[in-house]
This record gives sequence, structure tokens and C-alpha cells, in this order.
Amino acid sequence: MNRPSNVDKYFNLILPHIRKHGFSHLKIEEILKYMNISKATFYKHFTSKDDLIKQLVSNYTAYVINIDPLVLDETLTFEYRFGKIFLKSVLSIMIMTDEFYEDIKQFQPSLISLITAAHQNRCELLQRFYFAGFEKGSFNPINPIIYFYQDDAVIRSLMNPMLINHYNTSQKQQLIDFYILKKYTLFKADRIGTMDDSAMELEISQILQTISFELQPLT
Repeated sequence: MNRPSNVDKYFNLILPHIRKHGFSHLKIEEILKYMNISKATFYKHFTSKDDLIKQLVSNYTAYVINIDPLVLDETLTFEYRFGKIFLKSVLSIMIMTDEFYEDIKQFQPSLISLITAAHQNRCELLQRFYFAGFEKGSFNPINPIIYFYQDDAVIRSLMNPMLINHYNTSQKQQLIDFYILKKYTLFKADRIGTMDDSAMELEISQILQTISFELQPLT
């Protein structure tokens, strides 16, 4: 995708609002305020609000959940790749909220096929990764489909503020605990001690800061 780098900046400015509230209610004037750009600049990069959403979804499928060559890079350890897979799962699920997805489904249904295809590609990729780990003796012999499809339900539950308040914890701690649970489920005992999780807490914090911060429209 040969898109100007500042378009990604505009996506980052509008995405926090869209993931929380969807996009169907937004008028062009409101989008300009969230992106902090003029109408001329907006139409330099997008032909309409629908085009903005189309590019945003295309960006999402290409960079967040689509096939990632790193997963099958045998020069990297299974432990390292597992950590990157987990972080990508967290990011993709937290971006594509129910509010965002339902608006796409209702107002731009043609984009659903792009999202579905990307999920299917990632599913196939992860199955290859997990079966390679089984063959090398690094992973426990679990059902890989059930293992990675649980991410969606669990991570969405961990986003629920009521759950966090009830158990007097934080979203970051919940995600760290889920990562540890997945790690101990997948890896054989002799591999657990070789894993370096020192950067995981920081990387989870960075994801939460990126997608939870919602800019207010400029007045």
C-alpha cells in the first residue's frame, strides 16, 4: 500500500472515536475536527466518509490481522513469535470493536468480506505455526483452532469495565495474566524457563495507550 505516511496519522486520530462509537453518526465536519485537518486536506486523501472507512478497514486487514511472514520465520524462536502473535491478537481485537464492526456490517457490508478473508488467512497461518511447534516438540498437543479462537471471546471480556471494577484489577494486568495463561497452556514445561517476557508488559501498555486515548473534537 503506497499511501502517504500522514494518512496513518489521520487514522490514529479518528480511530479511538470510531472504535468506541462507530462511524455512522459522524458528519464530515466532525471527522475534520477529530483529524484536525481542513476540508481541502481531507479530500486530498479521501473522496468521502465511505472512502475513509474503506481505507481504514484496508489498513486494518493489511497491517493487523493479515498474513504476517514473521510467524513462519524459522530463524526466530517459537517463544519470540508466540509473543508477537499474542500482541497482534490483542491489537486486532481491540481495534475491531462490536460498535465498529456493526457499523461496517450495516453501512459498508462489502468490507466484511475483506475482514473475513484476512481472518481466514491468519487462521491458516497460525495453524501452520502451531503444528510446526508440535512437530519440534516445543508445544503441548492441543487443538490449535480452539486455542487461538478463544482469544476473541476472552480479550473482549477483558475490555469490559464492569469486570475490571468487580475484580479490582486493571486492563493491563488482565491481559498480562491471559498471556501467562496462554503461555503455560501452549509450551512444554522445559521451554517455559527459556522465555523472556521482560518487554511484554511495556508492549501491552503501549497498545492500551494507543487505542484507549480518545481525542476530543477541537472547538
